[in-house]
Amino acid sequence: MLVLLSSFLSSCNLFRKGTTVDFATLSRKGQFVSTYQKVQKERSNDWLNLSARIRIKSTKQNISVSTTIKSRKDSLVWVRMTKLLEVVRAQVTESEFELINRIDRTYTSYSYQDISTYVDPKEGIGALQSLLVGDIPFSLKDADFDEDELGYVLHVKDSISQRAHVSKENLKLLQYEIESEKDSTKATVSFLEYTETEKGPFPKKINVEIIGADLERISIEITKLEFPKHEQVDFEVPQGYKDSE
Repeated sequence: MLVLLSSFLSSCNLFRKGTTVDFATLSRKGQFVSTYQKVQKERSNDWLNLSARIRIKSTKQNISVSTTIKSRKDSLVWVRMTKLLEVVRAQVTESEFELINRIDRTYTSYSYQDISTYVDPKEGIGALQSLLVGDIPFSLKDADFDEDELGYVLHVKDSISQRAHVSKENLKLLQYEIESEKDSTKATVSFLEYTETEKGPFPKKINVEIIGADLERISIEITKLEFPKHEQVDFEVPQGYKDSE
């Protein structure tokens, strides 16, 4: 989702006490999947709020924006980007991606099929929210399982090829690659640093490298993180804004 927004602008206590698991010895896929799912359940939270500094490099310019993200599990991701004043407000639901461009005074709505270069339409909002917290953004059911020098490797391929490198230390993403056969666009997401929270490790620094698009690089540094019980969000298209489609 941040990749798509940026392209517009550029145009650990993991288990209950007494449970011990060695993440480095999950040599079979069944072992890995059952352990991974248990870890995810322990780390799960309904609401997530974060603040971040995002630097965007394209073929035309380099810019930096302050970003606020509010996410409710499986239902909503709300985003506000500012550079002195608000420049973009967006929200992602189970069915669509909506964007308000304050600079051009426009509103745009996309289906997941429209943004399939960046997100697997079958996974939708779940994929976006998984990447936000450093988790695997695709179903493990039909994924190939292997190990390499980085850790565990999960891979799925259809019209979109996705590969996740997972740490043996904390079962969080080290690197995620997605490539679309539709237009040969490829993105590599590197999780450079994690910070420990009440819900386990959480990404602190993320780099996104993109091949085949004007947008080349996104650097994300998360500066504040909260797990509230409930949040309010506001997404209303102002009068006079044009539909850009």
